[in-house]
Amino acid sequence: MNKKYFTTRIVTGSAFINRKKERDWLANRIKQFEHSWIMAPRRYGKSSLCKQVLFDLQKDDDTIISTEIDLMITYDTKTVETHILDHIGKILSQLFSPTKKSIEIVKSIFRGIAIEVNIDSEGNHRFNLTTRTSDRSKNIIDALLDMDRYAHKKRKKLSSFLMSFNNF
Repeated sequence: MNKKYFTTRIVTGSAFINRKKERDWLANRIKQFEHSWIMAPRRYGKSSLCKQVLFDLQKDDDTIISTEIDLMITYDTKTVETHILDHIGKILSQLFSPTKKSIEIVKSIFRGIAIEVNIDSEGNHRFNLTTRTSDRSKNIIDALLDMDRYAHKKRKKLSSFLMSFNNF
């Protein structure tokens, strides 16, 4: 009997097979600070590919910081802006401890954005960003470019994995 196996979830580790050429290409792009766009129909393994490459790279390189933004549940520019700013806050939380000096550094990076730091009962901190203008497209672009410039200056490799552009 010929059984076909098709997973309905993201696969990594030993479950991830083949795609050597694509893995090498994406890994090299990340190492060289290059932006990349991967496009294919649903269920072709884009997310699995990205996650596996990042997992492999992070084992050997602590300068790589990765997060993902799932835009599946966004429905307007405000929710896209909120998701992207939340993503940047996660990155900042990995780069900085919540000291007065680091908060000032973050504020100097993002001049058009209000910065707030929250610390939970277990001592975990989180940078929260909110915009000061109503031009959402400009806010998103400026915030991403500011983050990119800062990461490049610090020789950090950021991988911002945006998923599910179905509504756009």
